[in-house]
Amino acid sequence: MLVMWVGAALAGECGATLDSETSNALHAFAELDEAGFVASATRAEASLSCQEDIVSADVAARWHNVRALAAFLDSDRERAARSLAASRTPLPADIAPPNSPLDRLQSEPARSDTVLVEVPVNGGLFVNGLQAEHLPLELPAIAQQRVDGELTWTGEITGPTQLPQWPPGAQSPSVAVLAPTAPERVSRTARAPRHRLGMLTVASGGLAAGLYSGAVVGRTAWNAHPTEATRTATNTAWLGSVGAAGLSATLGVLWLSAGE
Repeated sequence: MLVMWVGAALAGECGATLDSETSNALHAFAELDEAGFVASATRAEASLSCQEDIVSADVAARWHNVRALAAFLDSDRERAARSLAASRTPLPADIAPPNSPLDRLQSEPARSDTVLVEVPVNGGLFVNGLQAEHLPLELPAIAQQRVDGELTWTGEITGPTQLPQWPPGAQSPSVAVLAPTAPERVSRTARAPRHRLGMLTVASGGLAAGLYSGAVVGRTAWNAHPTEATRTATNTAWLGSVGAAGLSATLGVLWLSAGE
């Protein structure tokens, strides 16, 4: 659902400014004036779609903080946390004293993954007051579209699918066709690590084979004359051959991978 706080009953209230009403809402909350907070937040909601210019980053931060406080009053902790994360500006101490529920909520880590959005060559996308080509995936954002220098849409969205289509005058960006590049030649310096890996693979394989032969000889000697020394030497040779074989296999995989 597209999140725009502009109700039909408030569509005509474009006289209020987002700047002043978000400031008034935060002041009312700090003064524990719930009625004043709701009134200012409502006027801020109504003014969002009335923007005639790009919202500043400071105003966008206050908007998200007001959204967070409204969600907090509605006991919607998850939505409040997302709005606080979108604000990137901590609430003042008179609203969120240290170790208070609001302070702990705004201290929680939040995901900030973004996605690339196609922007027309004659257009611009502004996210929370800043020109951008990416939109947050999970956090709310004030998004604004501009075409040929004219602001065409403003709203709060959560995710790129809620961004409306660009108007007919928007020109899709052209896609550059890149010429295929010739494969780079590998220098001797680049080949040197792979050469050393090959030598180590062969050497460890030879060591494994030698230790295994020693274990076979030790087993034969143990069968003929079972002594503690023979048993220890046989077991040591056997375990050593297993370890060397594992090392040789690992080096072999690395050697093959280095050639790709």
